Amino acid sequence: ITVFFFLLIIFFPALAQRETPLFDELEKLYDTGSCFQLAEAVGNSDLKKDARMDFFRGAVAYFDYKPGISNEHLAGFVKKSPPGNNALLRKAYGLLAANYLRLGRYAKASENFRVILDRFKTGLEAEETASYENIVRLTEALKNVKPQKVRIKADSVIKKSEPGSEWKLPVEANNYKVNLILDTGANFSLIAESYARKLGIKFLDAQLNVGSINTSSVQTRLGVLPAMKI
Repeated sequence: ITVFFFLLIIFFPALAQRETPLFDELEKLYDTGSCFQLAEAVGNSDLKKDARMDFFRGAVAYFDYKPGISNEHLAGFVKKSPPGNNALLRKAYGLLAANYLRLGRYAKASENFRVILDRFKTGLEAEETASYENIVRLTEALKNVKPQKVRIKADSVIKKSEPGSEWKLPVEANNYKVNLILDTGANFSLIAESYARKLGIKFLDAQLNVGSINTSSVQTRLGVLPAMKI
């Protein structure tokens, strides 16, 4: 009995010391978007049964653009996590919402964004709160919009008009053609209302505040294009 308790005292602190730095490092890799390093660290971890690993497996699948698999892991993490205002749980709801956006399930995305506002608002900065409120308005407005479908007829080569210039895509919709700039770093596509009407964009009952590269905020209306050809 004496030996058993002696081993118990030595073993558990050692285990805690080993686990805490690991999860701190995994969270740091996630926060910095180091997706390849995160995938390697998760794959090499021997803590397979720890509930927190479900979150990081979900994060790896998210970075790998596998929203369905990602949500399976994240839902498992949420189910096993005790209620409370912990940062990892808040991030899990954020990833769930982002995955539903990718899947075109806007009502489910809105539901998860609202959880963040309802349960974790006290831990958010004012700017974060405004951002979540903005995207809830977006997903609520899109909740009856069907997921988009893409049909690829053939490979295409897009050439720049001159070195250092923007990528421009020839877009056709509503029997109207226009060249639009491709911005790979943008979350939203902004277009002048005059062009939007010519392309046949259907306006929804929602207004959003969209940030720009010079940090100014632009008031916009939300719209959906029923069909387009690039």
